[in-house]
Amino acid sequence: MLVLGTLLVAAMQFAWPAHAEAQVELTDERSVGEESRTIVMTMRLRVEPDASTDRIVVRLSDARIKSIDGSSPGDTDPAHTLLAVGRVMKNMTSTLVISRDGRYLETRDLDRLVHDVLSAVGLPSLPLGSDAFASLLSDVAAEDWSTWVGAWLGKGLESSEPSGRTRLTASAVVSSDAVRMYTRGFLIDLAREAKELGDNDPVASERFLEKAVYSPMTATLTAELETATMRPIFAERTRTFSASKGKHKVEGRERRTHRFTWVAN
Repeated sequence: MLVLGTLLVAAMQFAWPAHAEAQVELTDERSVGEESRTIVMTMRLRVEPDASTDRIVVRLSDARIKSIDGSSPGDTDPAHTLLAVGRVMKNMTSTLVISRDGRYLETRDLDRLVHDVLSAVGLPSLPLGSDAFASLLSDVAAEDWSTWVGAWLGKGLESSEPSGRTRLTASAVVSSDAVRMYTRGFLIDLAREAKELGDNDPVASERFLEKAVYSPMTATLTAELETATMRPIFAERTRTFSASKGKHKVEGRERRTHRFTWVAN
């Protein structure tokens, strides 16, 4: 820690208690073109030491859907596609293993997680390609941890006096290859609606995608943390992207927001 004039300059250091619990509210918003959806859910977060190591384990559990596009799940049409999306999200309760200095190491029990998520969409057994799906679930957990803590490790903070909370923001521009992965399905759907593609022509679909123009993707992270521990109070990740092919253009935005209420020890 360095003292420069009246400013206190320090680096953020991970100091979560080995035992802790929080109630977490997740708001997941997505929009592509004129279509949008918002799902709000709550989860329980527990922190506990990992047996025989100096790591900690962060467990998410007891997920419940709070609302879908502003309505309670009970008021939503049972045939509504978003109910299926909500069921998937409800089962994405990861167990994260975190190093002593706050770095994400792995997502534990991935086989159980993949089975629960796929069962939620009506697949009782693991299909071919489930390894790639497991990697996707692990990536989501790692990205969430980065927004909560990982992106801020070692970052300097400045304040006129010690403060109970610190608010931080960071942004990055991601290559268009990532946008290609995010938008390929949307572009194909638009092209099929315009009768430019047949319903079952994967070769034509790939050819269409190869000619599309993809923008870079902008990702913005915002977090409010307990200064002394780096426990998050608020953490948000926003992504914006676009892709176009001829008269078809996809503009998308994703916002994933976590709010934490920590239980007093």
